[in-house]
Amino acid sequence: MRPVGTAVHVCRIFDCFSARRRALNLTEISASLGLAKSSVHRLLRTLVAQEYLAFDPRTRRYRLGERVGGLAEVYGRQTSLATIARPFVERLRDATRETAGLQVRDGDERYCVVEAQSPQSIRMTVGENVRYALGRGSSGHVLRAFSADWAQARDHLALRRIRAAGYAISRGEVIPGAIAIYVPVLTGQETADAALGVYGPAFRNDAASVRKILAELKATARELALALRDR
Repeated sequence: MRPVGTAVHVCRIFDCFSARRRALNLTEISASLGLAKSSVHRLLRTLVAQEYLAFDPRTRRYRLGERVGGLAEVYGRQTSLATIARPFVERLRDATRETAGLQVRDGDERYCVVEAQSPQSIRMTVGENVRYALGRGSSGHVLRAFSADWAQARDHLALRRIRAAGYAISRGEVIPGAIAIYVPVLTGQETADAALGVYGPAFRNDAASVRKILAELKATARELALALRDR
């Protein structure tokens, strides 16, 4: 896919800043980009208006804005979550011999921050950072059921049942022939920062297997929640 010119220029503007170059003027940024000042100035004004950059009229210099700081905080929390959760997810994979993953919510979407793939030749995977609709799959159902606004959802009765059970199971809802079992990671009173799950081929996971997986999931989710609270 061919990159969009304006987007490339914006990315290069951010690349101009570093620990040693925290504040830059128009001339310095234009020289770094090799573009005319008039073109760069329009981009800078837009970034300032959207608070991705800040401008000091006294020094005539630009620096990174508050919204960049907000994005950095989100990235830092996500990276911290993945680092803490990975050994728990891998241990769950080893205990069940199925793929294990930790999913989080982003608006109306969900994605996996950590995935440990099953060692078996036939396995199910979703892929780290691949986005899916929040309304489909047991991970999405758990994330919605253990959110602050679950009671306002149209399917709140179904979500209430998930809250009462403490887990959700889906069969073929996203991947044909797959079964996915998820539980909430409860770091708050009744809200979940993430959903921890195990998923694999349905033919390999009968009722007895699902009960064993659920026991492993619930125990691991409790330990992970404690680790996340202490971070």
